[in-house]
Amino acid sequence: MTLAFDDHKKAEEKYQPTDTLATFLRLAVSNAPGKETARDVEIIVLEIEEFAISPAGSGGRSIWLANPALGWTHAFDSELRYQLPRTSIPPGATRYVDVGRWLRLADASADLSFVLSVIPEPATLRHVLPPGGWRLRLSATLQNGDATFWDAKISYGFMFSAGIAQLIDVKATVVKVASASAPAASG
Repeated sequence: MTLAFDDHKKAEEKYQPTDTLATFLRLAVSNAPGKETARDVEIIVLEIEEFAISPAGSGGRSIWLANPALGWTHAFDSELRYQLPRTSIPPGATRYVDVGRWLRLADASADLSFVLSVIPEPATLRHVLPPGGWRLRLSATLQNGDATFWDAKISYGFMFSAGIAQLIDVKATVVKVASASAPAASG
């Protein structure tokens, strides 16, 4: 099982519950050719840490969300909620999970926020990440194999153009780490 931010990592689509346009960040989850079908694959968020993206930037804040799973892209139920966060991936196939989406939240300023696509969504809004840099420690689990661990680093900013917040400087990387408790991947 491998995770990667590929050419399809960003997609502008209508955000289903509100029908507003949102930019989604997606992570490719692939099963190698010749392998057995990966059953009940789930991508779990184990840890979230802020990192500084400039010398004057903030960093060091940690957020705990009780290990929610990321929702699979376009997998909604009739009430427009993500379905159960498990899916099978055949050999040689790639499926996508929504890491999150950028939205202007009604109860916030006109700033863009990165809203993690976690199941369940916390009512406390701890899953809403302001502009800056964030490291997500992820676990890829499956019924018929061992869990693997990954560090996804996501950073972004925004600027105003014609009075509208525009997303800028989006960077997303993901690297495999040895374990859930391994030191943060550098780079």
